[in-house]
Amino acid sequence: KVRVSPDGKHVAFVRLDPVNGAGDIWVLDVASRIENRFTSNPGYDWVPVWSPDGAQMAFASSRDSRMDLYRRSVDGTEPEQLLLKSDKRKIPTDWSRDSELLFFQQEEPTCGWDLWVVRMSGEPEALPVLQSGFNESGGALSPDGNWLAYTSDETGHDEV
Repeated sequence: KVRVSPDGKHVAFVRLDPVNGAGDIWVLDVASRIENRFTSNPGYDWVPVWSPDGAQMAFASSRDSRMDLYRRSVDGTEPEQLLLKSDKRKIPTDWSRDSELLFFQQEEPTCGWDLWVVRMSGEPEALPVLQSGFNESGGALSPDGNWLAYTSDETGHDEV
């Protein structure tokens, strides 16, 4: 999945490493057309999500187990941080406009994907947003932060 930075000057994307087959996140500077490798490890890094100010990126990575959540500053001034690790697959979907919350979907063994949120300041704490016996995925906040759009298969078909 390709993601454009909030200012429109950069594009984050995943490229497979030809040597080890791992996926890493790269960032393209649109003006100069220069590409820089953002992640580099033997796991698969994917689904980059820009913070609203463009200073950080959250992403999913399989480097230690199932897909866990990480974040890293775009300018490299802060070290990469593991946000949430568990035996369940997790994929980031959106940030709150104040960058305090990261929305993500988490795969539950009994009911599929559910929507969760993790606090970005202090000790990371994950809280459920929407859990049901159906798949809920792709949570995205409205620009004013009052609504959450998502996909659900409750009717038997994927619907927003």
